[in-house]
Amino acid sequence: ADPQYPGVWARISHELDWIHSYVDVPAPGPSPAPTQPPTSTPAPSPTPPGSIATWAVESGSCTQDGPCISSPSFPGDYSDDQSCVISVPVGMGPIYVKAFDTESDYDVLTVNGESFHAQHSPEGIRPTTDIVWSSDSNITDIGWKICAEGVDPSLPTPSPAPTPPRVPPCTDSPQHWIDSDGLDCQAYDDDGWCTEQGDYGAGWSAAWGTFQDYAIDGISAVTACCSCGGGARTWTVQSGPCPQDGTCISSPNFPSHYFDSQVCQISVPGGMGPISVE
Repeated sequence: ADPQYPGVWARISHELDWIHSYVDVPAPGPSPAPTQPPTSTPAPSPTPPGSIATWAVESGSCTQDGPCISSPSFPGDYSDDQSCVISVPVGMGPIYVKAFDTESDYDVLTVNGESFHAQHSPEGIRPTTDIVWSSDSNITDIGWKICAEGVDPSLPTPSPAPTPPRVPPCTDSPQHWIDSDGLDCQAYDDDGWCTEQGDYGAGWSAAWGTFQDYAIDGISAVTACCSCGGGARTWTVQSGPCPQDGTCISSPNFPSHYFDSQVCQISVPGGMGPISVE
């Protein structure tokens, strides 16, 4: 450049105030820091195939060590008035019993609705509902330790156990009874001719006479029909592990051996017939 014109800045520097009055030129400063890319959150690791879900102590003072659960203070004695609930996942494997000894009848581990106590343990049973432990206020023992394999969550949910057939508290007797007009117990019930107390129902007309007027071999509806106060009342298992099949009742696990310290109660109606032993 010519010495008299050393550059653009030299030529306009004396006019900078006038230029700034018309143009807002920001003062030079440090460059902004570059924006960092967002940090992505890593996806959770998938559950490895074949991983096992198992039971867990949901409440109470029972203790758990991996797949094994034991009564409070085991192998020492549990205390009075203790309880716990063990939650059970669907498809749980069978129970393996390491030790089991409780006060008979009163300190009870309930599995699938059945009570286990004394030396009668739930060995080999697959639990399908929550397990409950409770001890009473008198006499203690070493208690129990039970273990299980767990379940594979990839397995299909098993179908619920079928509901056992209801055992009727009464059956018409003799079966297939009919009166002198050929009408059976169902007709007496459907038409309201009698009541379960053996009285005449609203559907019966006094002009027809009495029930006995229609008896066969001396047996009328009030003797033969449950709906008329007759029939054969049958026994039922009120509590405990004795199984019932219709009018037959057997000891637990029959025809296999029953266990120690098992108890069941059978309710017997009035007028029960004789027992037949098979």
